[in-house]
Amino acid sequence: MTTTTVHEDAGTTQQTTNGRAANGRFGTGNKGGPGNPFARQVAALRQELLNCVTLERIKKVACVLLEKAESGDVAAIKLLLQYTLGKPAPSPDPDQMDMDEWRNLRQSSCPPAQFNAVVDGFPADVACKLTKAT
Repeated sequence: MTTTTVHEDAGTTQQTTNGRAANGRFGTGNKGGPGNPFARQVAALRQELLNCVTLERIKKVACVLLEKAESGDVAAIKLLLQYTLGKPAPSPDPDQMDMDEWRNLRQSSCPPAQFNAVVDGFPADVACKLTKAT
């Protein structure tokens, strides 16, 4: 990083001459860096790897992974479970279960106006039975 000292009447200030503003951010008109110079090479390597992988080969690899997991290889067990079952959900807080249930019931309920519109379309005997059941 190149810096130059500018002498002003009010004092001495530091300015950068590498396209950055005084606060360290890119200045106006800075086009940024050249990007990743290896991106094309990595993309080509990735494509070659994908060209080599077939369904049969993936099945062979999966079988090897399963055999290692069954033999007690903890890393293989962990990898197998992560990719088949996924990450376990966090256990619920027992002190908050009632609040969570109430919040879920409120979110899944319909507003009274919508319920009344549905019930108003029922014959009287069905509306009476439904009201008594709830």
